[in-house]
Amino acid sequence: MSDEFELGGHKYRFTKIDARRQAHVARRLVPVVSSLADLTKVDGLSDLAALAPVAKAVASMPDADFDYVLDVCLSVTQREQAGGTGWAPIWSEGAKQIMFSDIDLAVMMQIVAKVIQGNLGNFFPGNLPGSSAAASPAP
Repeated sequence: MSDEFELGGHKYRFTKIDARRQAHVARRLVPVVSSLADLTKVDGLSDLAALAPVAKAVASMPDADFDYVLDVCLSVTQREQAGGTGWAPIWSEGAKQIMFSDIDLAVMMQIVAKVIQGNLGNFFPGNLPGSSAAASPAP
């Protein structure tokens, strides 16, 4: 199983994270997802004010936890090569670096968000932006 998406004119796809690694990612993201859940209870916030609790939760993650989430999400992601000649991993586990120089912070975070949404959306129903439960109101 893989999910495809496009960012910045490039096609990406990611595969399923195994259940054990999903569990490790999920437990590291609980404070961040809790911040997102709290936002649904508040009306009339500006975009900047709405991001503050999420930013605070992300900022308070230990570096090792943040790195773990990034590494796992990037390690299951590939990018289509020019001319449709195949797919290449975007992350080198050995070098601990992104393999494409045009993947900047904004693109990297969008990739990570897509992978989290695709792999953990059913674990955090209604709390992840873009999840089916979040997109449709409760009956």
